[in-house]
Amino acid sequence: MILLANLPLTMVVTKEKYIPDIVTAGLKSVAVRVPRHPVFRSILERVDFPLAAPSANPFGYVSPTLAEHVQHTLGNKLEAILDGGACEIGIESTIVDLRDPSMPVILRHGPVNASQIGNCLGFPVKTSIPGKSDENSAQSAPGQLTRHYSPRTSVDLLEHGSTRYENLTVPHLNKATALVCNQKPDWYTGQPNIYWLSETGNPDEIAHNLFNLIQKLDRQQFEKICIEQVSPEAIGSAINDRLKRAAARKSYD
Repeated sequence: MILLANLPLTMVVTKEKYIPDIVTAGLKSVAVRVPRHPVFRSILERVDFPLAAPSANPFGYVSPTLAEHVQHTLGNKLEAILDGGACEIGIESTIVDLRDPSMPVILRHGPVNASQIGNCLGFPVKTSIPGKSDENSAQSAPGQLTRHYSPRTSVDLLEHGSTRYENLTVPHLNKATALVCNQKPDWYTGQPNIYWLSETGNPDEIAHNLFNLIQKLDRQQFEKICIEQVSPEAIGSAINDRLKRAAARKSYD
């Protein structure tokens, strides 16, 4: 996996006995991630043991991409927040199951796709069936629940390309609904509830801005957020995976 060492990739492997069960929820496997961020790498270089940590957000809620997101949701429960700036990519790492090295399986789509991993390994990589509804059992990897990355505000998904037309029809589209487009629509004339994730619809920019915008909109008292899905090529499949899980309604009250 040397060729993928600096890319956002998490590997699920069979754990050694010295890893305590509390780290893996009793599972016989562990998810290993080697971060690229220089700030966190400097921390790892100063300790003589591996670090185990959960995501810096309430269970099932939208992932943080800025320190202010962590402050907003968990600030009163933390003694300190390490601010390394905005997340470079914006969505979480690809997770690949390597418990059986001869049959690697992608458990969560991310910036590294199956073809890249397959080319590195020299044989094809499978993709698991998306979604898992049982919230009471341990997950082999993060982000496998059907409902995940979900804001408190209800989310509806729109087909890719549907927001390009001025005669877009969205049920109940009014001031109480935020419309999120892939790119700035040609028909935009300053409407306060219209947003876009990239000026040109660039998939990498969409991924970078996605969670930050959802977090902002979730604090603005909208009744609904309508988000346009992206073309499934490249990182698009990972973005749509997050959107589908976000649209599966979950209550945090």
